[in-house]
Amino acid sequence: MTPKQFSKKLNDIQKKYEKNFKEIVQVAKSPQFLQPIAVIAADLIRKRTRLGYGVRGEGAERERLKALSPKYVDFRKKNPRLSEFTTAKRSNLTFTGQLLDSLKGRTTTRGIVVYLDPRRVGSKLTNAQIKDYQEKQGRSFFYLSRTEIINVERVYRLKIIEELKKRFVLVR
Repeated sequence: MTPKQFSKKLNDIQKKYEKNFKEIVQVAKSPQFLQPIAVIAADLIRKRTRLGYGVRGEGAERERLKALSPKYVDFRKKNPRLSEFTTAKRSNLTFTGQLLDSLKGRTTTRGIVVYLDPRRVGSKLTNAQIKDYQEKQGRSFFYLSRTEIINVERVYRLKIIEELKKRFVLVR
């Protein structure tokens, strides 16, 4: 191979890599790529809260949710609607399970959004109203902790690496 042929070959390889990188950036921003990550973010909040932990703000450390009042514990003991995911004494925002089950993740043109589906069965209140009430009671949960943000970023990074591997196998 002559130096001129070698130079042309290197330029061709560089163009293929540039094209693949540009495509990967577009794919990584697409709703289809981000949707599973949005679902993971909602699941992280749901699981942590069911374990009895909340987060006061985005990126804060997780902390135990405020304990339930003795009067409310008695009410829960007597109520047959108590969710399978809790006990009468456990503070984990799971009386019927509807609030945490309503957590959803989706993508928009601005990125990932975690939201509460407003519908509830047997209640005039929306899930957002119940969330606001719980926050006023000192039970904030609707955020990702610092550790959870790191986990979501790790999943995103791994998905990008998978995409890179798929595309660069084809470059040869």
